[in-house]
Amino acid sequence: MERGSSLQAAAHLSDSKAKVAAILDRARQAHIANAPAWEVATQLADETETVIVEFFRDMLEGLNPADRRLVEQNTAVVKMGGFGRGEMAPYSDVDLLFLYRGTIDTMLTDALGSVVRNCWDAGIKLGHSVQNLRDAVRLARSDITFATSAIEARLLCGDAQLLNDFRQLFRRKVVDRNLQAFTESCIATRSIERKKFGGTVSQVQPNIKRSPGGLRDLHLMRWIGFARYQVSQIDDLDKVWALAEDDVRLLVEARDFLTRIRCELHFQADGPQDVLTREEQMRLADAMGYEGRPGLKPVECFMRDYFRYASAIDDLAERLASMDRPRAISARIAERFLPNRTEDVFILSGDQIDVQTDHHARLCGDLSLQVSLFALSARTGIDPSPTLLRDIAESHPEEPDEISPETAEEFLSILTCTGAIESTLRKMYKAGVLEAIIPEMSRARGLLEFNEYHKYTVDEHSLIAVGAVESFHEEPSLLGQVYGEVKRKHLLHLAMLLHDMGKGFEEDHCLVGGQIAAAVAERLHLKESHGDRLVFLVEKHLVMSHLAFRRNINDINEILPFTRDVGSLDMLRMLYVLTAADITAVGPGTWNEWKGGLLAELYERSMLLLSGIRHDVEFNERLNQLRQRVRQYVGGSAVLSATLPGDQWVSTTMATLPDHFLSSNNVEQVVDDLKQIAALQPNDSLIDWSADPINGTVLYRIVTHDSLAQGCFSKMAGVMAAMGLEIVSAEICTTSDGIVVDKFRVVDPEHAEGTPQVRLSEIKRVIHQVLAGDRTVKSLFQTRRSKSNSSLVGPAPSPRIVFDNNSSETCTIIDVFARNRLGLLYAITGALFDLGLSVQLAKISTYGEKAVDVFYVTCENGKQLTDADQLRYVAEELRQRVEDF
Repeated sequence: MERGSSLQAAAHLSDSKAKVAAILDRARQAHIANAPAWEVATQLADETETVIVEFFRDMLEGLNPADRRLVEQNTAVVKMGGFGRGEMAPYSDVDLLFLYRGTIDTMLTDALGSVVRNCWDAGIKLGHSVQNLRDAVRLARSDITFATSAIEARLLCGDAQLLNDFRQLFRRKVVDRNLQAFTESCIATRSIERKKFGGTVSQVQPNIKRSPGGLRDLHLMRWIGFARYQVSQIDDLDKVWALAEDDVRLLVEARDFLTRIRCELHFQADGPQDVLTREEQMRLADAMGYEGRPGLKPVECFMRDYFRYASAIDDLAERLASMDRPRAISARIAERFLPNRTEDVFILSGDQIDVQTDHHARLCGDLSLQVSLFALSARTGIDPSPTLLRDIAESHPEEPDEISPETAEEFLSILTCTGAIESTLRKMYKAGVLEAIIPEMSRARGLLEFNEYHKYTVDEHSLIAVGAVESFHEEPSLLGQVYGEVKRKHLLHLAMLLHDMGKGFEEDHCLVGGQIAAAVAERLHLKESHGDRLVFLVEKHLVMSHLAFRRNINDINEILPFTRDVGSLDMLRMLYVLTAADITAVGPGTWNEWKGGLLAELYERSMLLLSGIRHDVEFNERLNQLRQRVRQYVGGSAVLSATLPGDQWVSTTMATLPDHFLSSNNVEQVVDDLKQIAALQPNDSLIDWSADPINGTVLYRIVTHDSLAQGCFSKMAGVMAAMGLEIVSAEICTTSDGIVVDKFRVVDPEHAEGTPQVRLSEIKRVIHQVLAGDRTVKSLFQTRRSKSNSSLVGPAPSPRIVFDNNSSETCTIIDVFARNRLGLLYAITGALFDLGLSVQLAKISTYGEKAVDVFYVTCENGKQLTDADQLRYVAEELRQRVEDF
């Protein structure tokens, strides 16, 4: 009998699993057939409901008549959250509340427990709670997550009156008793979640549900609608005058768009997946039939639609949250006891700016008055009232044929209010006013650069960059000092806003940006000289980073053309600050001490040249001073004097070091290198490392003999890559008497908090083995390549090779543009070695998935490559080696 019962239970479980799997499969097929997203979500919820109801009925049938009546009359199974709304993503949790009257006993515990077990066994992932009526209400008062889920409470099965009792108590004791506290708690909880999941709509890999502008903001609007207006459907918010009919229509479109994407993500992952990764963006753009446009890839068009919908959700959620919200106590006190300030048509009252009633209609249709409002806000630090901002946005400010000089001057005055510029521009952007002033902003709205380097859309990056510039005025650093010395800050801030507006076109975005800057300068009635400066800053906004990170800034001949173009100290200051802010605004962690140091060094050297100091005298004088300080440093230390062979040896050895090596190191670094050179024995190699916790890098130094170091640079690049290290800079030095001093600064992605001693020692040991010939780089790659390159998206573009024989008098500069991946530098340097080229200097730069590696090379005769056939051959060999690796 027991065996028969067990077989029957197993068969029942198997049947239930099959039903749940079939539900998912039918939803998948409906999704593939392009059924509306809401229909798929509703179908999932409805069919899942039937299975759970069946489990509940099976449980009742297993009880004796008395217990069955007790459960039926005192228990309600309640759908909560998304399940209650009838909006289920394929692999979402199913939220249930098992509600009962009185006290729970063993029979009821076992009965409800059997329903829960059957759900899990069948493949339904439950999020459930078992509460009596009073405890459920108490929990809702203390736990806002449970309370917001309870807003969606719907009866699944059981006692309907029990659920009605709960809903009435919930409404009266949780929501209405302190309506404002409830809505503020909903808003605050969502605000915390938004910050946790990126803090901005315009991030390039958003969480469809939880990032700003995601589905959770639609839920927030439902919660506010339920609390304030007694409606919980987005579709009904226009009926209670909370939102306009057009707004509601847009929200419904956005909900369906995001829901479709979420269903697609779940089905593709066969599990709960809400992050719209770059891989999924490409796949979805193709699956949804997006086509590219001039300057835009299909995936960028797809993401532009995403950002349009997410921004609408974000804006309307914020607008709804701000309505009927009480102002701060301090503001209400100030409004009551302090006189209101009236400036023309505006009223400054407490913590907000409003408009006099008889000027309200004029404000909504007058761009000049709108700009005056925001200028007043920037000057005073007081925000326009939420209602005023909503009314301006709903009036859809139009681009005028021409902006009056007065309006232009008012707008430019905003760009002088350091500390309030970014926040004011953001408010103007949300209200549509900024695009009316600068129409080119509309093309940048939601524009995505599809690469791993940029973390934000073009418009968001530009606004963050303006804020980054402003933040420099508080820094006690060189950047802060230089920013303070900029004379025309409004031009700097305007250039920062415009610097990437040329993106999204087929042409070079710097050149297109310059054209846009010229048009904006004319539109804003700038003086011709100021317009020229604006154009220069936008067109040249990448030049300083190019020089600092990809050229030898110790070679004065490479800096001279730059300083001639810049022309003045004030332009240099603006370009320096603009470059630092641009890098900072790319994303968290992009700006670091290493980049800051290189950029500051370039700035200071350029400043000396612009100050009229002869560059050849200044450069030689710096080298002589460095050599003298090294000798003094050694002579002043008994330990060093005993360690190094003598003053004459120090002078002679320094004379063998290349100028670029000396000029890029300080006294302590040169002395430390001399110690290693002195300690080097015949037929030996010395390897050491030093960690820099400030910028999270480790510097590996290899000192050896030229005769033992054939292909040393290539081998070291291979070791670093095979060990999972990312090279951020490489310094190559061979003394005139054949001593190699190579330095590699690396980051270790596997140990972001600091590389352990044991790993540092292991890497050092492997370097020794490879230099000695005991191991090969090829063998090291066998276990790492497939793992480390698995995240690359799409086909790799063909490498681009560029030669420059003009910037350096002695070397040919080779720029290699390629997809960044494990072993790229090894492949390039190996090819250069095989081609008989000697690398004098290397600059390694990565921008997400893109690498720009620069090599200063000479032929075997120590001269530049000048033969056209030879240059073509080198380019083809490099291209082939990179593609084949």
